Amino acid sequence: MKKRIVAATTAFLFSSLSSSLLAQDVYGLSIGVNQYQSFTDLRGAVNDARDIASTLDALGATKTVLLLDKKATADAIRQSWFDLVAQLDDGDTIILSFAGHGAQEPEKVAGSERDGSDEVLILSGYDRLSNGTERILDDEIGMWLNAAAQRGANVIYVADSCHSGTPIRAYLGGEPYGARYATEYAPPAITQEADVAEIPDELLTYSGIAVLGAASDNNVAVEVPIDGMMRGALSWAFARALEGAGDLNHNGASFREIGSFVQTAVRTQTEGRQIPSISISSELFDTTVFDRFDTNVPIEVGPKIVLDVVHDQSAVVWNNLQYARRPNPGEVALLTYDAESRTVTTQLGDVAAEHVAPLGLQAVVNKWHTLTELKSLAMRYEPVSMEIVPTRTIHRRGNNLQLRLTPDPDFPYLTLFNLSSGSEIQPLFIDKAFTGSKSVVVADLIVTPPFGADHVVGILSKSPLGNAMQDLLSPTNTAQNLSEQLDILLAGKAKIGLQELYTTEAK
Repeated sequence: MKKRIVAATTAFLFSSLSSSLLAQDVYGLSIGVNQYQSFTDLRGAVNDARDIASTLDALGATKTVLLLDKKATADAIRQSWFDLVAQLDDGDTIILSFAGHGAQEPEKVAGSERDGSDEVLILSGYDRLSNGTERILDDEIGMWLNAAAQRGANVIYVADSCHSGTPIRAYLGGEPYGARYATEYAPPAITQEADVAEIPDELLTYSGIAVLGAASDNNVAVEVPIDGMMRGALSWAFARALEGAGDLNHNGASFREIGSFVQTAVRTQTEGRQIPSISISSELFDTTVFDRFDTNVPIEVGPKIVLDVVHDQSAVVWNNLQYARRPNPGEVALLTYDAESRTVTTQLGDVAAEHVAPLGLQAVVNKWHTLTELKSLAMRYEPVSMEIVPTRTIHRRGNNLQLRLTPDPDFPYLTLFNLSSGSEIQPLFIDKAFTGSKSVVVADLIVTPPFGADHVVGILSKSPLGNAMQDLLSPTNTAQNLSEQLDILLAGKAKIGLQELYTTEAK
């Protein structure tokens, strides 16, 4: 049977098919490589692999295999995979996850790849001075996935590595990790880094396969601090989705719900730097994973944000500061305040706010405390497709921008507001009639002071939100408890989107 793959990076189709894994088994092979012989070491790949493996174990997976660093050899991975495949019965689920470096090399069979290159997983022992055996080609991965699908299993492949032509799993804050280009490494003649989830459709000949890649075209997969440790956003999001964070109807997380949650979560955790590439075999859309477990797992909201303060000899900044705490040893801060330059930067190295006096730091902390809760809230709802045009990491003073949204006929009312760098709530409009089927411009913007990080919140609702939303977005209201009040008002009958907007005075 030919496999039907449906690209679902921005939307997920519905299927009349509904099935359950209630009586079937789940198997997992989780691989994480931080330590490299010929590549720059990573910091979060082992955390990713451990998280996915421990999540599967906690949810009752039949068998989980965890391979890390030097133990994740090509032979060990092959043996572990086919040992699991041999145990599969019809209707079982098997998960292959990889966190580490990915790359490209010239195709071995001329004309076999549309881009002329083979994608490869790079393992710890890969040696540029040897024959480079410690790598696995996409063709082989495709055969692995087919072998499992041929036994009637549902197959999930999670590839948390970088997209082609960009720094591999680069850490965007300060000195980048894994940001050296793979053109330095040979033999074989690796030409550039790659999204190792880009398996050509013709290699996936069986139905029942879902592929989740860390980044789509023109994006980079980054290592970011999540919960105080370095992580790949895709792996973190996938683990949370398995736990049920994306289970919108509370009847078990389906493949469609997992994909939708992963898409939203990766974007929010990376401040829009990374958009995952997701392809799901159409017959899997409404198949649930782990519906025998309690998948209604809440996402924590409301904790203090982690704030690092530098060049503050008197420690006056911490006097009466609320909603923030100092980082623990080894913990990565969400925000860093430089008391000397009076600049606040994010964990990704972006400028969150400029010209911030010590007494003004509370407003910035309030904003990011609220934003953290809003991100958590957004991951409980279906996403709104939003984008700023032109697409840039930083927008400069005087730039003209457009905010585009995609309508949904089931949610015909649009509410839009901005959460400024200083935590001010700025409503743009409430309950605007919003119909159509294609992305449209909903606001023309120009970059003006104050500069830093703004976040536009878009809400599509089934019915008008009326006076309650007007009161919530009133200038007399504060951003504190905003997400809790929104959740009560929306009651699950809406879609929520967040669009980051970083600005600077520099021309």
